[in-house]
Amino acid sequence: ASPEVVQAWVQKITSAWPRAVLEVLGPGVSPDELLEQSVVADGTDIGHAEKHEVQNQALAELVCKERLMQSMSREEQQPVVVEFGSGRGGLAASVLELYPGVRCVLVEREPRRHKFENRQDKREEMVLRLRLDIADFDLAAFAGPALDPAGLPGARDFAGGALSVSSSGDRLGPAERLEELWKSAAALQAAGPWPPGKLLACAKHLCGGATDITLRGLQSMW
Repeated sequence: ASPEVVQAWVQKITSAWPRAVLEVLGPGVSPDELLEQSVVADGTDIGHAEKHEVQNQALAELVCKERLMQSMSREEQQPVVVEFGSGRGGLAASVLELYPGVRCVLVEREPRRHKFENRQDKREEMVLRLRLDIADFDLAAFAGPALDPAGLPGARDFAGGALSVSSSGDRLGPAERLEELWKSAAALQAAGPWPPGKLLACAKHLCGGATDITLRGLQSMW
């Protein structure tokens, strides 16, 4: 793009940023302070992962100060964090750093290596990873009445086609993994009040289409 086009966009973003912060977060949050928290001043010597970590920490601090921490004062209102398009789960990990013990649901359609919940210091946290497309995630149903552990489907209920039951005693097949996922979902719901008093929905990596789908899913909650 030409310098003129670039400058025009810079002016539009500079003008829109304070208005967006005011509309979404209210007058209690300073646009300048938020920008200072989120932007790495000298990014030339900092790796891609480190930049994301700085941004995740800034978002998590904002969330905990303005939304999450306020609702933790009453047990029946313990929030559940749902990160859409979570990737490795960096944003949820930053929230857990500031408030250990909060339940987290990670929605991500792609397989990921080095998932944060597999780290040794996070294995005691209550984290549920759902590998599915955001368009297929029914948030209203998930946040509805708790699953009955006695009525959960088993591996044999899923068996058929590609969802086979493993013939090996030490390795789970696709059907067994689905069975374990249902058990993990029920365990997360049982770990605190359910339906949750509050839901904190967050995302950092969504494209425009995925953002629209997520917002429509959130609208179904009201």
